[in-house]
Amino acid sequence: MVFPGPAPRIVPADSADDPVVHTAVVGQAEILCTLNRDFYHPSVVDYCRERGVFIGGDVEVLDLVRRRTRTEDS
Repeated sequence: MVFPGPAPRIVPADSADDPVVHTAVVGQAEILCTLNRDFYHPSVVDYCRERGVFIGGDVEVLDLVRRRTRTEDS
């Protein structure tokens, strides 16, 4: 386990969600799938988008994966 030190606040409504966002960014995730409304705050969405992480719900992410699969199969 590595403790990176203090990290900036990202999710205004719930600081307990910040480690999830930081993990997605540091882990270079492309998608963060969640139904937690706190992640959809404009500042969180912008922060993640600027770092290449798309935030979406289960149905939205499934649709995105299906579209990508169709594109790759063509």
